[in-house]
Amino acid sequence: MVKISLSSKDVTLIALFGALSAFPIFLTNAFNLVALIHIPGTNGIYVHLIGALILWVGIGAIGKFGSATVLSAVSSMVAVIIPGGPGIAKPLLIPFNIVAGFIIDVILLKSKSSALNRLIASFFGILRGLQILVVQTFYGFPPVVGLLVVVVVCISGAIGANIGIQVLKRLYSSGMIGFKKEV
Repeated sequence: MVKISLSSKDVTLIALFGALSAFPIFLTNAFNLVALIHIPGTNGIYVHLIGALILWVGIGAIGKFGSATVLSAVSSMVAVIIPGGPGIAKPLLIPFNIVAGFIIDVILLKSKSSALNRLIASFFGILRGLQILVVQTFYGFPPVVGLLVVVVVCISGAIGANIGIQVLKRLYSSGMIGFKKEV
């Protein structure tokens, strides 16, 4: 059995990174690709790049089992109250993102790896990008037509998480955060 033990510092980091990772949804009010292209989820191309980057840095900074699950939950709940994004479909993404975060936590635990693992970071970005399928299904958009957008969003998320690895390496080397392999 795995025990989740979060310090007050961990809870603070969860709140900070969870809120920051939801912020890119606010950008959809100013830069709305869906309004231009008329394919649900298109905003995810840049939203998931930024969001996955911030979440992955948070996962690495906390470095404990459960951090991906809790960060994904907080990020999704904050995103619901932020204007922009997929509108009334946002609450549907909460359970999806919690499950995606839990899968990443289990993979990190079972592989005894850290947040510096590029393959796991890429998988995280892809999992987060798959939520576009939920949005497109909710709005009745044919998955075959929106498949290209889903693929691009998944790649964008994978790139964002891998950029997060570079940020983590710099934070570790600067001493701002300590390297944690407890995840």
